[in-house]
Amino acid sequence: MSFKEISSETHSDKIADWFNDLKRIWLDKDVAGIKQLLSDDFRYFESPFEPPFVSVEEVEKEWEAVKDQDIHTLEIK
Repeated sequence: MSFKEISSETHSDKIADWFNDLKRIWLDKDVAGIKQLLSDDFRYFESPFEPPFVSVEEVEKEWEAVKDQDIHTLEIK
């Protein structure tokens, strides 16, 4: 296995881990947990037709608003 293959595999694993964490946090409705996935300069798009959220407080407020939704599955493609 070449260095490039190892590097790509590691990168893919990190992406998969990030999405798995997002799925767990979303299904658990863990409002505080979302912060662990956000970078310092993130843009959080809830919809492609609305401006993004750019602060942790905005994301937390949005997640609090949907916390009571009855969501039991989440498919990420």
